[in-house]
Parts: sequence; structure tokens; C-alpha cells
Amino acid sequence: MFPSSCRASGNGISLPMKDDHGRPTNSPSINGRARMNPVTLAAVLLTTFILSLAPAHTRAQAVWGGINGYVSDSSGAIVSKAIVVVKSEETGVETRIEADATGFYNATHLTPGQYSISVHMSGFEGFVREHLVLPVAATIRVDCVLKVGASTETVTVTAAPPILNTEQTDVSDRFEAQSVDSLPLVGNNVTQLYALVPGVIPDTFQMGSGENPQGTDRTYVNGVWSGAQVYVLDGITDVDYGFSGIQVINPPPDSVQEVKVITADYDPEFGNTAGMVAQFVTKSGTNHIHGSVFEYNRNSATFASTPFTGGAATPPYNWNQGGLSLGGPVKKDKVFAFGDYQLSRLSAKSAIVTTVPIDAFRNGDFSSVAATHTIYDPGTGDPDGTGRTPFPNNTITNIDPVAKALLALLPEPNLGDPGQTDNNYTANAPQAFIRMSLTCAATTA
Repeated sequence: MFPSSCRASGNGISLPMKDDHGRPTNSPSINGRARMNPVTLAAVLLTTFILSLAPAHTRAQAVWGGINGYVSDSSGAIVSKAIVVVKSEETGVETRIEADATGFYNATHLTPGQYSISVHMSGFEGFVREHLVLPVAATIRVDCVLKVGASTETVTVTAAPPILNTEQTDVSDRFEAQSVDSLPLVGNNVTQLYALVPGVIPDTFQMGSGENPQGTDRTYVNGVWSGAQVYVLDGITDVDYGFSGIQVINPPPDSVQEVKVITADYDPEFGNTAGMVAQFVTKSGTNHIHGSVFEYNRNSATFASTPFTGGAATPPYNWNQGGLSLGGPVKKDKVFAFGDYQLSRLSAKSAIVTTVPIDAFRNGDFSSVAATHTIYDPGTGDPDGTGRTPFPNNTITNIDPVAKALLALLPEPNLGDPGQTDNNYTANAPQAFIRMSLTCAATTA
């Protein structure tokens, strides 16, 4: 498998919307994603650059969230027409909104991450709320209370309780980038995080790399069959519906910004699942340069001997998994980029134990097993097999020359005691596997 992806995302400005009863609501978002084969990697990179220069309103982002709330004074009175600035602390990108006549503001089309909010209004001190974490596809409410005073003074809120998501009722767990990086994952497989979610257990049947080259962990969720789950990568369905419902692309952990696993009370947009919805959001660049380099190796030099091969040497095995990631600004506060590459390579031989004929059997001499395996001459007796007579001394004397030539191709026994007739041969069967993944993303203000 050679998965690669290209993403362009950005922030937008949205005016407040109201329902039939005049109550403020969130505006809808637009979802989108493009995915290409690495054979056209040069075209992908060129397209990414061109898209990164496009105006923000021409793009779509599948994992948009939002921040809204009301602006009021210390007495609870509405403050209308206040200027609210929502700023990404990672990229410095700002979204400016004017509160409506009811004091309501609504910032939509925000990519997941950490934000700060500042509010300014003539006759009031400035208001700042920092370090707000906006999860994937979530809308959080932050009400801003202004104090009467000089506009040159600012009240900064830094130690406030965590904000509740009052817009969604789904039962879910989230794994942010720090958790993904810190938790141990065998084979660098981020889908192993599923097992940490309540109600999720590994499937008793895990498919091999030939059918599941991405190594996705199949799971039961609240008793629901593993093929009934839904996987979403940056807003695009990532499910192999034509086969067994496995996850098609398993992104490298270094490219994952957040994973949200929903196990109950899904939003209506996820009406095609009975068990779990796993939403992946991949990283994009920020104003700071960040990168990683890793290499994992498993080698037979450190393996114990296999107990089923009679003490034979451990078969050769060499698994290498390495990669790198790099993200940062192309133009500070304007254009950002991120890329990730991972290569997995296996070169090994698997030990097998089987049965080959001993020298006596090759010459037709089966006298050693005459008591349990009598061999009859097929040239005697009736056509239905009755009346046939055994070979003298259980020894075949008329072996066909073609059969002799085929017997000569079989290896000699090399396992067990001399004359052992069963499970007397061991060998190493070659095995090879290569998997590469590539992720690239561009973000503009």
C-alpha cells in the first residue's frame, strides 16, 4: 500500500445565524478532502502549493469546529457590536467577528487546536481568554464579561475551568497528539488506541498483512461486529466497504493531530454505523518548526529459539520501521506546511516443520510400518478393490520411473532421530513485506 494525502485548510468568518424562534445557532460547515496516488507525487505537491495560495473562502475543511458565546457587562446587560478576535495560538491566524444586537458572536470554520479570544469595545476594559482547546468537529461556548473602564486596560483569564461541549451529546474519547506520541504502540500502529476506549475490545480474528497491509486493528464495539465500524480521515470515509470493512489508510502516529472515537449517540451525519466512528485529523504546519525522526528494529539476533523445531537455529528475521516528519511556516502567520514519511520493511524466513520420506520409503521398503500401514498391490484383485494382495514384506518393487524422479526432488530428513517417519524435516520459508506512507498538508490564513 502507498497511501498519500494532500490537504488545504483555513479559517473563515461567519455571521451569526438564528432559528425560527430567533435563537442563535451555528452555521453549517463544508467538508472536503483530496487523496492521490504517490505515482503522481510531483503533481500533488504542485497542486498543494497552488491551493495554499487560494483565498480562504474557496477551500473546505472537513473537521471544522467553532467557538461562540455572548458578550455582556458585569451586570449581565448585553453588549452589542463588540469586536471579537479568535486567534490560533499555533499559527497566529485571526478570525474577527462583530457581536450582533443580542451580544452573540459565532466563529466557525476553525481548525482543531488551541485558541485565544479577545474582546474590545469602547468604554470597557479589554477581555482576553487564553489557551482554549478546540477539539475535532466540536463547538464550544465562551461567554465574555466586560468591565467598565479604559479600553487600554485588559482583563486576561488564564486559569479557568475546562469548557464543556454543550453542542454535542455523543459518547466519545479523544487522543490528542501528545497522547498519541506518549502511549506505547506496537509497530507504530495508531489503531491500537481503540482498545483504550470503554466498550471496545480487539476482534478475535485479525487479518494478516496480505489482506490488511495497513495493519488496522479490527475491534468489537459494545458487542457489535468489527465490520460495522466507520473510520474517517480528515472528513473522508476511510472504510473498505467492498471487502471486510477494514480501515484503508492507517496514518503514522507522527502525522496525527487528534483521534476522536465515538461509541454511542452519534451525530446524524454518521448514520451508517452500528458500533464505532473513529475520526482522524492529521497535522498541518504552525508558526514553529517541529519535526521527528525515528527508527525501530526487530532482529532475530535477540530472539529465543523456537521450541517446535527441535532446537534448530532461530530463522532470520529483520524488521525495520523508520520515518520522519517536519512542519513549520512557509510565510509566518500566512502559509504553513507539514509532511510525514514512514517506511516499513520486513525480510525474514519462517520456520516450518513437515514430513519427507526416509531412504527406505524412497526405495519402496515400508516393512517398518507393516503392522499399521499395509500396502496392497494395485495390479491384483477386482476393479472395485476387493481381493487385492499385499506386497511381499510390505515392499513395493515396481516403482514408476516418473515417481522415482519426483522423489529425488524431495529433501532428505534433517530433524529428529534416524529413521523417524513423521515431522522429520525443518526449513525456513522466505517472507518479505514493504509498506510506505506519505502525508503532506498546506494551510493558509
